[in-house]
Formats: sequence, C-alpha cells, structure tokens
Amino acid sequence: MKHTAWTILTVAAVLAMAGAAQAATLSWDFNNGGAAGVTLDWTVEKGYVCTTPGAAPWETGVCAATDASGTEAYDGAHPSFIFRSPTFQLDASGDILVNTWYGSASGTLPTKVSDIPENSLGDGAYGVALRDALTDDYVLVGPGSPGQGGSPMVWTAAALAPYVGKIYTLDYFDYNHANWGWLYFKDATVPGVYAPIPEPASATLIVMSGLAVLARRRRRGANRK
Repeated sequence: MKHTAWTILTVAAVLAMAGAAQAATLSWDFNNGGAAGVTLDWTVEKGYVCTTPGAAPWETGVCAATDASGTEAYDGAHPSFIFRSPTFQLDASGDILVNTWYGSASGTLPTKVSDIPENSLGDGAYGVALRDALTDDYVLVGPGSPGQGGSPMVWTAAALAPYVGKIYTLDYFDYNHANWGWLYFKDATVPGVYAPIPEPASATLIVMSGLAVLARRRRRGANRK
C-alpha cells in the first residue's frame, strides 16, 4: 500500500514538473552544411547524409548522399534517406516551424516509416514528418510540394493539439530523384522538451498511476459535496 502511494505521488510530481516545463522550445540549425547534422544529435536512420553540398546559395543544410562518401545526390538516384531528431515530448506552447529548400516531387507521402522504400524513385517523395516514437506512424507529414523554391512549413498549435504530451521525433526523408528531385533541410523549431522513449512497463505504470490520481481527486470532490 505504501509502495503504491509512493508511486502515485512520484508520478504526480513528474506530471507537475512536465507541466512546469511547458513553453520550452527546441531548435536546430543546419544551414552551415550537411555535416553539421551529426553535431546536433540527429541520426541517419536510412541512407547517407551529404557532407559535400554544392556551391549554390540554396545548397546548404542537410541533404541525401549517393553513398558513404557523402557526395551530394542532388536529383540523382540514391538510397532512401531518413534523418531523425532526438526524441522529445511535444507541448502546447506553440507551432512547429521547418524551413527547407526544395526542387520538385509529386509522389505519395508516407504515413509510416515502413512506407519508405530502400531506394529513391523517379516519382518518389520527400518532406518532414512528425513521427510517433512508439508506433513509427507519421501523424503529420509535409511539405510534399510539387513546386520549387524555399518556404517555411508550419504546423500550428491548433494542428498539434491532438498530439500534445506524447513522445515524437522529426523525420526528414527523401526518396525522390530526377527532374529537380532534391530537398535541403535548413532548420526546425519545436515546442517541447527532450524526452526518452518510455519502456512499455514504465508507460503502463505512468498511465495507470495517472488514472489513479484522477480517480482519487474525483472521489475527494464527490465527498466534499
């Protein structure tokens, strides 16, 4: 009984601290070249990251490479590329803002990590996705624009509301080539705090303990009436 009470109090304290931690912002800037991604704790989950971008003004940031040499793929065929942020807990304090510079792509956007093929396609896709760290589902995906140029992609606080409190990553993906089929990932800002992926047992305990706290509060409220 004492152990259960202590667990509930501990979880309640964690939840209170999580609430106090809201309004934090995570940001990453890759504009000084593709190799910079390694220094910002992002990981290459599939394919290769470009370490020798071109000289054009838009050719800064992270992009896909043709092979382990780090040679920029640009619009050539390449292994599919997934570049992933550290895990974070999303909060309700603002928008997600992502800046990219893109060529042209018209393929179907993925809804989960397993939708991404091993190698790029002439009618493939590229973009940035909000990935549920527990399920590998992409709950939001963008930009996926068939046009060309540079423009920010914004997921507003209202659009993010259904996902607040869960653990996510940002995935930059590219499995497109040919006909200006390139994408440079410039920077990103996320409302949230770094958070590890909870172990299944821990996640269950947190949920059950949280429900217990809520039930106890309701009983107290009913007794006061």
